[in-house]
Amino acid sequence: MLKMNDCFKNKRICVTGSTGLIGSNLVRRMLDNGAEVFAFGRSISKLQACFGDIAGKNNLHLNETKYQTDFLSSVGQLDYIFHAASPITTGEINEDPSGAVHANVDGILACINSITHMPKPSACRLVVFSSIAVYGVGVSDTERVVREDDTSLTSKLSESHSIYVESKRLVEALVNTYVNSYNLNAVILRISSAYGYCKFKQRNFFYSFLDSALKGQDIHVKDKYQPKRDEIYIEDLINAISVIADRGATGEAYNISSFKDNSNYCTVPDVAEAIVEACNLIYHKTLKVVYGNENDSNKGWVTMDNTKLVKLGWSPSYDLKKGVIETVKLYSLMNK
Repeated sequence: MLKMNDCFKNKRICVTGSTGLIGSNLVRRMLDNGAEVFAFGRSISKLQACFGDIAGKNNLHLNETKYQTDFLSSVGQLDYIFHAASPITTGEINEDPSGAVHANVDGILACINSITHMPKPSACRLVVFSSIAVYGVGVSDTERVVREDDTSLTSKLSESHSIYVESKRLVEALVNTYVNSYNLNAVILRISSAYGYCKFKQRNFFYSFLDSALKGQDIHVKDKYQPKRDEIYIEDLINAISVIADRGATGEAYNISSFKDNSNYCTVPDVAEAIVEACNLIYHKTLKVVYGNENDSNKGWVTMDNTKLVKLGWSPSYDLKKGVIETVKLYSLMNK
């Protein structure tokens, strides 16, 4: 299993969306590997709260920004930009759909513009965080296995989540155009779903379930039978990101998934059961999962073929049970 190594040592790296699950863990891992990191977020107070324990490090720079076109003008030449800033939950997108579009599209254009103004634009690699959503959500009643080129099928425009899907597809289209026309040095990550410890929890089912269990409450799940998808533990995800950033081919997209390799390919109820089991083990509780009904009413999910990523040397080290236990342990430690 490949992990981060000296390829990032002494590199100058920007991470946007630094207070999120992926961004915050990526910042810390890059610092551990000897990089100089410029962590960007929309709130300096949130950045300080997220990295307060390491804020005094000379190789960490906290920066508040709205991702204007010149937001990196004072930083100078960079070796990598990890663009992880993006609204990702249904709640965020439904509350401010135009804001979601601006965040995704304006953010990537700001990164590209910043690279073009660097002394050596081609020396900076842009790592773009996309999503499984580009393959379409709920467009089939059966499971679809997709490779990186299988992007011709997408969600109906009448679907409530289409604004997110289309904005992610537009981000990839913009990146591909700049790669082909202006030699932009970029790679694209398509991530299924991730979980793990972060200072500021995402507003999704995993952290909703986790909050209930940490409060000593049973977890309530509406439907017992649901489609499966990959849930990647944050340590495995950060390793995958680093491998792609270092070894991925310019202009290529890479699926990050376990591809049915272990119990990471699971349903939402499977996640709930894993959280209950971990909390019962660590906190000596007797929690349970309560189901609303047992109807199989959901459409088929998308399974991402990870062959391209595996060829770069990556494979997951954590199954669902192990990853959830590690997550609960970290929250237990941080809450003391």
